[in-house]
This record gives sequence, structure tokens and C-alpha cells, in this order.
Amino acid sequence: MTLLTSRLSCIIRAIFNVFIQRCMVLLQLQYSDFKRKSNACIIKNTIDIKKSGENRELLREKYGIPNDANVLICVGSIGQRKNQVQIIRAYQLLPDKYKEKLYIILAGKNNIKGYINKEIEKTNIKDRVIITGFVDKNTLAELYEISDANIVVSKSEGFGLSIIEAGYFGLPTIMYKDLDAYEDVYFKGGFTIVENREDENVKDAIIETFNTDWNKNFIKREVEKNKNDLKNQYIRFYNDAIKECVFLDINKIVKEVNCFENEI
Repeated sequence: MTLLTSRLSCIIRAIFNVFIQRCMVLLQLQYSDFKRKSNACIIKNTIDIKKSGENRELLREKYGIPNDANVLICVGSIGQRKNQVQIIRAYQLLPDKYKEKLYIILAGKNNIKGYINKEIEKTNIKDRVIITGFVDKNTLAELYEISDANIVVSKSEGFGLSIIEAGYFGLPTIMYKDLDAYEDVYFKGGFTIVENREDENVKDAIIETFNTDWNKNFIKREVEKNKNDLKNQYIRFYNDAIKECVFLDINKIVKEVNCFENEI
């Protein structure tokens, strides 16, 4: 190996090590802490999902849901973090007139089968809860299209991609105000915000959501606006990163190169 090749290899290794160290720092941060870093730039998620184009009534018939039902969807792996079991508990607290019309779709792999299934059986609403398991994008699109509102009651949530996906289909989202994603995704006219994490508060939010006359076209436009801005956000981010050398600590790279050369 020539000295030039060794030096080049060392530079590449040094750059890679600096990059890995930066990544490790970011991985240890909470989402909210990451946003506060002076050299951090948040680029909102966008989506890669398309409307099915199928008739809504026919889709509801396919999934065994009446056309006049209120449908609440929660997307994500079923588990402790996503906290879907609280939706089931909140359902129990609803007045009968809301219970009679409400169907709940839990779209995602079931990681706590015994726990959530027991809760559903205990409340005797097995015929009102659809647990889909893992679904592909086409099926997920159908599920959004037959739904009336999205709900996110996670114990912790980064960005919350389902919020953007639901908005793309014109669905409002019920979500906790203390979620990290709140500041990035919230806009007036697209959300029912839950201030406290009690079952009673979630129940009230469900009632409020289905008593609100939502402007679905407005919700879609807000999400589309974010989608269209994404390209420009990336361009600005990379231009700023290059100008400010965000990712490279030149002094550290030079130091590592010199250390390597001293070893050979």
C-alpha cells in the first residue's frame, strides 16, 4: 500500500468516524432536544401513499362497516408505546349513542395480542374493533378512505407519520398536546387536541371530533403544502450544511490523519 493510498484511506476513515459520532449523539437525544440544537434542521416527513380510487361505500362493505358509521383509525404496531389499549378504554366511557355508531380500526402488527384482545373481549366490542395486522400501502390507503378521523394516543411519538398520511386523505387527528410532533404538525382546523392523558379526556376528544364539521379539503391542502415544500427544504438544508460545514470537524480529521501517519 502506497503512502498516498494509506493517507486517503485514513481520511475516509476519519470522516466516517466523525459522521458516526455525530449520529450517535443525535440518537441519544429526545426529539424535542434535537430541535433545540443550534445546528439542527427539522425537515418534516412527507408520504408515499396514493388514493385507491375505489368507491367509499363499496370499500366499507368490503370491511363490514355500515355507511353511516363513524370510523376511527389508529395506525402503527400495536404495543405499549402506541398505547392503543387506551382507545378501547375510552370507548367504554362513551355515551350509548356514540358507541352504537363507532367502529375502530387498529392497523398494524399486533405485538401485545393477549393484552389488547382481552381488553376488547372484556368490553364486548369485538364486532366494533378491526385489527388488521401488518398492511401494505394499497390496503392502508383503503383503510384511510373508509375512516372519518385518525387518533394518536402514543406514550411517546417522534414525528408521527400517520398524522400526515391521515391529513392527505382529509382526516382530522386526535392527539395529545405533549407529543413531540405537536409543534411540527399542528394547524388549526385539522386537530382535536387532548390536554391530559386520562381516559375521560380521550373520550371527550372522540365526542368533540364527531360533533365537528371538518373541512376535509382544507386539511388536504395543508398537507399538500408541506409535501410541495419538501424539495425546497432539502435544497436549503444541504446548501446550509455545505456552507457551514455542519457535518465535518476539519481539525479532528487532520488530527486523526496525523495520528495514523505517526503509526506507519
